[in-house]
Amino acid sequence: MRRTLSTEPVIVHLECGAHWYGGARQVLYLLQGLSRYPLRHVLVVNRDNRLAELAAPHAQVVALPMAGDHDLSLGWRLWRVLRQQRAALLHVHSRRGADWHGLWAARLAGCPAVLHRRVDDRPALATAWLLRRYDRLIAISTAVERALLQSGVAPSCLQRIPSAYMPLPGPVAHPEDILRPGGPHLAMVAQFIARKGHALLLRALPQVLRSFPHLQLYLFGSGALQEAMQAMAWDLHINTHVHFCGFRHDLPAVLPMMDLLVHPAEREGLGIAVLEAQALGVPVVASGSGGLREAIADGRTGVLVPHGEVPALADAITTLLWDAPRRARMASAGPLWVQEHFSVSAMAQATAALYAELLKMGSGRATL
Repeated sequence: MRRTLSTEPVIVHLECGAHWYGGARQVLYLLQGLSRYPLRHVLVVNRDNRLAELAAPHAQVVALPMAGDHDLSLGWRLWRVLRQQRAALLHVHSRRGADWHGLWAARLAGCPAVLHRRVDDRPALATAWLLRRYDRLIAISTAVERALLQSGVAPSCLQRIPSAYMPLPGPVAHPEDILRPGGPHLAMVAQFIARKGHALLLRALPQVLRSFPHLQLYLFGSGALQEAMQAMAWDLHINTHVHFCGFRHDLPAVLPMMDLLVHPAEREGLGIAVLEAQALGVPVVASGSGGLREAIADGRTGVLVPHGEVPALADAITTLLWDAPRRARMASAGPLWVQEHFSVSAMAQATAALYAELLKMGSGRATL
């Protein structure tokens, strides 16, 4: 990456998340894709996030301790970075306080501010008030865009830019270290939070086990509800079939070992886990919720089922597991689907065009 200041506009990116989840991966993809454009990038990132290390070849990294919504000093520290770097624009990528602290720091520094919105829930009144004061909002799907419009965001301030996926180099996984005796093998990749739908999958599993008594389910991720899901697996007498695998950096090597990825989320901005699975040739069974309807080619790369209908979820999993030729066709279609509709180059091109528009305009608002 070029480190000279020259005349390249400085784009400061803010990512407050503490974990290497989907949003942080999207920041890395974007920085990689933007490397072909005449811009200089500075990433202000939570020092606990793996992104701080991975982004170093693509941006000047400022790794800071961040404590989320209640980190009252973050705004001041960000403002100093914006002033020191002579930032032309601030791009806010996460919540955890980034949306509030980022906006007022940008206003004090006199630069435009863009916020990436990755969730499809309708924002609370205070958050909606805040979002309407950004110069632009990026929605990663039609579902996210619709929720923002319903909260009063002007269409002229919105741009829909789908998230992207590409494989990242990582550790090599060996089947003997992952797969338990038996099969078929199912995976779910998600934080243990209510809207991801772990409970629905566990409740569907006894029905699937009647057809596939040696089936194994691997749950990748962490979160507040993990212990509750472990207890549910015991209560349903399926604990010997369910494996809590934690967060892994070798998922691109692990997922191809799976027969299906299941993602029964209630709400989803787009669904990076399902993009990854399809790109790696793994068919998907998911809820037809939010951005998942856009992320999956229903019937071609996976199967969508109504959210919350446990028998329908179990039927879809069972039917697809019985039909190996159909799974093979889906596995072949997945990589091309992701390449055509969710490429890093397309995401970067649309984002660079948005930057160019705002840089011509300057800061749209002088105050909050």
